[in-house]
Amino acid sequence: MVCHCVFCGVAFSTKHKRKYCDTCRKVVNETKTHLHGEEERIKYAYEKHRQESKAKQTGMSINEIVKEAKKEGLTYGQYVAKYRV
Repeated sequence: MVCHCVFCGVAFSTKHKRKYCDTCRKVVNETKTHLHGEEERIKYAYEKHRQESKAKQTGMSINEIVKEAKKEGLTYGQYVAKYRV
């Protein structure tokens, strides 16, 4: 079954109907121990997810990644897979 995450909208496959993808589910489960109330947990998890995705986007530009990859003798795809940039 293909579902879409409530937070990030990513399509993911699962055997059971779920609201969240794996990464968002971890954030939601983490917040359950700290906050009370469904709305507070969802707001906190959503903001944390947005901050993490912004942190990933503010990293190196594609041109910088290509230069670093060439220095190591790798392609762009190999470099990204190796360092998860």
